[in-house]
Amino acid sequence: MHWRRHRHGTLITVATVMKVPLRVVGQQDCLALRTGGWLNLWRDSVLCHVEEDWRMPAALEVDVAGLYPKQHIRLDRIAFPEGVAPAEGLDSEGTFSVGNVQG
Repeated sequence: MHWRRHRHGTLITVATVMKVPLRVVGQQDCLALRTGGWLNLWRDSVLCHVEEDWRMPAALEVDVAGLYPKQHIRLDRIAFPEGVAPAEGLDSEGTFSVGNVQG
């Protein structure tokens, strides 16, 4: 495993594992947030495997549109671009949580 620091947009020349920050989208379409709820994010980044000859993304988008109170935000709500995948060890079936919606 190669642990390196890269800026977004950097061309990755060797397959590597790195933390990629999360960016929340879809807040305006989240019923829980519109009715006074809030997001409780436990992680601000996700460990990802970036394939060789791909650019590192600036952030991964987490779509919270349509979430109700007490729902968890799982990996299946994160948009992984081509060439980027959750790191080995993270549950690839979407049960790994990065946060939840409260309120």
